[in-house]
Amino acid sequence: IQAVWVYEVGESFERFPATGDGSRSVCPAQTTTYEMRVQLRDGSITTRQVTVAVNPGNQLAGSRWVLAAFGSGQPLEPGAPPTLELNVGNFAQGFGGCNSFSAAYSVSAPSSIAFSVSGRGFVSCGPELDAQENLYLDTLNRAASFVISGNQLILSDAAGQETLRFIGR
Repeated sequence: IQAVWVYEVGESFERFPATGDGSRSVCPAQTTTYEMRVQLRDGSITTRQVTVAVNPGNQLAGSRWVLAAFGSGQPLEPGAPPTLELNVGNFAQGFGGCNSFSAAYSVSAPSSIAFSVSGRGFVSCGPELDAQENLYLDTLNRAASFVISGNQLILSDAAGQETLRFIGR
């Protein structure tokens, strides 16, 4: 090998010579195609392309939230408000206002989300708190999209209507 160039497709290869032994690392912010141009000892040129696919990670993993409002306008019962903790590995857990719960969740596209509450306690805390907890968990299961706005997480249903608004903790 006489010379090697590694560059983004569309760039001029002369600007990116690689000399001697070694390696080069790249960490693009978006999916990028690179080309390697190799000049062999006989003067011939060979090229290869590789695309580095960048898939945005789950930006919600590791976040913790406290329910601030129902999108329906239903007031929150006094006491300990419902919470939501979104863990790595698509596992969620929280407090419904009376009982703890666990759920699987998935984030896809830039702002799609889905929950499946899989476990919860069944202690009764009175009709008002029980009704709020049922509403909270049912509404969580209907979430279809999310938006993060400052320190708030806003969940909406499939029709785009806000259903739950949380504040980060």
